[in-house]
Amino acid sequence: KTAEALRFGIGVSTPLDMIILLEKLAKGEIISEPVSRQIISILRNQQDIAMAQRYLPFSADSTLMVSNKTGSLDAVKCDVGIVSGANVHYVYAIFCDQSKEAGAQLDNKTMLAVAKASELFFNYFKEKEK
Repeated sequence: KTAEALRFGIGVSTPLDMIILLEKLAKGEIISEPVSRQIISILRNQQDIAMAQRYLPFSADSTLMVSNKTGSLDAVKCDVGIVSGANVHYVYAIFCDQSKEAGAQLDNKTMLAVAKASELFFNYFKEKEK
């Protein structure tokens, strides 16, 4: 086993791996366009909104949708996804490692950091697409 496998478990991905995968998914290039749309639909139904979705302005933009996957393992918190709306389209991969707080309580500082980073990304890309 590699050091990464011992530390993180079975699989290891990087933010860049996830960005490449999500860009292909958003473009309909994973197996086929219908399959990509089906995967996005499954991701859109993900229920964990404690990280990247937490501070996004859903009430101000009824077209805003997030198709994402969260992950957590002890000191690691991750959220990757596709954000789309009338005035914003982007993919993101936020990985936080070596958190001092384990657990998934709503006030976990690492989870709040993921949420804040996501909000910064949203504001950046929304402004960029104006």
